Amino acid sequence: MKFDAKILEDLAKWFEELKEIKFSELLAGDTANTAFISVDMIEGFCSMGPLASPRVGAISDAIAQAFSAAYAAGARNLVLLEDSHEANCAEFDAFPPHAIKGTEGAKTIPQLRDLPFFDEIKIFRKNSLSAA
Repeated sequence: MKFDAKILEDLAKWFEELKEIKFSELLAGDTANTAFISVDMIEGFCSMGPLASPRVGAISDAIAQAFSAAYAAGARNLVLLEDSHEANCAEFDAFPPHAIKGTEGAKTIPQLRDLPFFDEIKIFRKNSLSAA
Protein backbone atom coordinates (compact mmCIF):
# COMPACT_ATOMS: atom_id res chain seq x y z
CA MET A 1 0.00 0.00 0.00
CA LYS A 2 1.42 3.35 -1.02
CA PHE A 3 1.22 6.13 1.55
CA ASP A 4 -0.12 9.41 0.21
CA ALA A 5 1.33 12.34 2.17
CA LYS A 6 -1.22 14.67 0.61
CA ILE A 7 -3.82 13.50 3.10
CA LEU A 8 -1.69 14.91 5.91
CA GLU A 9 -1.47 18.23 4.10
CA ASP A 10 -5.24 18.23 3.58
CA LEU A 11 -5.86 17.45 7.25
CA ALA A 12 -3.51 20.23 8.35
CA LYS A 13 -5.27 22.70 6.05
CA TRP A 14 -8.69 21.61 7.28
CA PHE A 15 -7.58 22.03 10.90
CA GLU A 16 -6.13 25.49 10.24
CA GLU A 17 -9.40 26.62 8.65
CA LEU A 18 -11.62 25.49 11.51
CA LYS A 19 -13.59 28.35 12.98
CA GLU A 20 -13.09 28.80 16.69
CA ILE A 21 -16.34 28.60 18.62
CA LYS A 22 -16.91 29.26 22.28
CA PHE A 23 -18.62 26.64 24.38
CA SER A 24 -21.28 29.17 25.38
CA GLU A 25 -22.14 29.62 21.68
CA LEU A 26 -22.88 25.91 21.41
CA LEU A 27 -25.32 26.21 24.29
CA ALA A 28 -26.97 29.42 23.09
CA GLY A 29 -29.32 27.68 20.67
CA ASP A 30 -32.09 25.17 21.10
CA THR A 31 -30.76 22.78 23.72
CA ALA A 32 -33.57 20.35 22.95
CA ASN A 33 -31.67 19.59 19.75
CA THR A 34 -28.26 19.42 21.42
CA ALA A 35 -26.66 16.21 22.62
CA PHE A 36 -23.58 15.86 24.78
CA ILE A 37 -21.89 12.51 24.31
CA SER A 38 -18.90 11.15 26.14
CA VAL A 39 -17.14 7.95 25.14
CA ASP A 40 -15.34 5.64 27.57
CA MET A 41 -14.88 7.98 30.53
CA ILE A 42 -14.61 5.01 32.87
CA GLU A 43 -12.25 4.16 35.70
CA GLY A 44 -10.48 1.56 33.55
CA PHE A 45 -9.28 4.20 31.10
CA CYS A 46 -8.80 7.11 33.50
CA SER A 47 -7.42 5.86 36.80
CA MET A 48 -6.86 2.11 37.08
CA GLY A 49 -6.01 -0.99 35.12
CA PRO A 50 -3.76 -1.84 32.19
CA LEU A 51 -5.32 0.68 29.78
CA ALA A 52 -5.57 3.63 32.19
CA SER A 53 -3.87 6.75 30.95
CA PRO A 54 -2.90 9.87 32.92
CA ARG A 55 -3.55 11.84 29.74
CA VAL A 56 -7.15 10.59 29.58
CA GLY A 57 -7.61 10.92 33.32
CA ALA A 58 -6.49 14.55 33.09
CA ILE A 59 -9.58 15.50 31.09
CA SER A 60 -12.05 14.02 33.61
CA ASP A 61 -12.80 17.31 35.36
CA ALA A 62 -13.24 19.15 32.06
CA ILE A 63 -15.69 16.51 30.82
CA ALA A 64 -17.75 16.83 34.00
CA GLN A 65 -17.68 20.63 33.75
CA ALA A 66 -18.90 20.44 30.15
CA PHE A 67 -21.79 18.22 31.18
CA SER A 68 -22.62 20.60 34.05
CA ALA A 69 -22.59 23.62 31.74
CA ALA A 70 -24.76 21.83 29.22
CA TYR A 71 -27.24 20.79 31.90
CA ALA A 72 -27.33 24.32 33.36
CA ALA A 73 -28.11 25.65 29.86
CA GLY A 74 -31.05 23.25 29.58
CA ALA A 75 -29.56 20.37 27.63
CA ARG A 76 -31.07 17.06 28.65
CA ASN A 77 -29.77 14.79 25.90
CA LEU A 78 -26.74 13.65 27.87
CA VAL A 79 -25.21 10.33 26.87
CA LEU A 80 -22.34 8.15 28.05
CA LEU A 81 -21.03 5.34 25.85
CA GLU A 82 -18.96 3.01 28.00
CA ASP A 83 -16.93 -0.16 27.61
CA SER A 84 -18.45 -3.02 29.57
CA HIS A 85 -17.07 -6.43 28.68
CA GLU A 86 -17.81 -10.02 29.52
CA ALA A 87 -14.82 -11.80 31.06
CA ASN A 88 -14.29 -13.83 27.86
CA CYS A 89 -14.60 -10.90 25.43
CA ALA A 90 -12.90 -11.41 22.04
CA GLU A 91 -11.41 -7.91 22.37
CA PHE A 92 -9.05 -9.36 24.98
CA ASP A 93 -7.21 -11.15 22.18
CA ALA A 94 -5.88 -7.73 21.18
CA PHE A 95 -5.99 -5.79 24.45
CA PRO A 96 -5.49 -6.77 28.08
CA PRO A 97 -8.67 -7.45 30.05
CA HIS A 98 -10.34 -4.19 31.07
CA ALA A 99 -13.76 -2.78 31.92
CA ILE A 100 -15.14 -6.17 32.89
CA LYS A 101 -18.82 -5.93 33.86
CA GLY A 102 -19.30 -5.49 37.59
CA THR A 103 -15.72 -4.37 38.31
CA GLU A 104 -14.41 -0.98 39.43
CA GLY A 105 -12.75 -0.56 36.04
CA ALA A 106 -16.13 -0.57 34.28
CA LYS A 107 -17.57 2.21 36.45
CA THR A 108 -18.22 5.72 35.21
CA ILE A 109 -15.59 8.14 36.51
CA PRO A 110 -16.52 9.76 39.85
CA GLN A 111 -16.47 13.25 38.34
CA LEU A 112 -19.54 12.26 36.31
CA ARG A 113 -21.09 9.92 38.90
CA ASP A 114 -21.07 12.75 41.44
CA LEU A 115 -23.03 15.16 39.26
CA PRO A 116 -26.41 15.90 40.88
CA PHE A 117 -28.19 15.01 37.63
CA PHE A 118 -26.20 11.82 36.94
CA ASP A 119 -29.36 9.69 37.13
CA GLU A 120 -30.72 11.63 34.14
CA ILE A 121 -27.75 10.74 31.92
CA LYS A 122 -28.40 7.88 29.51
CA ILE A 123 -25.70 5.22 29.65
CA PHE A 124 -25.09 2.78 26.82
CA ARG A 125 -22.67 0.00 27.67
CA LYS A 126 -20.78 -1.56 24.79
CA ASN A 127 -18.84 -4.77 24.39
CA SER A 128 -16.74 -3.63 21.41
CA LEU A 129 -14.13 -1.15 20.20
CA SER A 130 -16.77 0.81 18.33
CA ALA A 131 -18.31 3.85 20.00
CA ALA A 132 -21.68 2.97 18.50
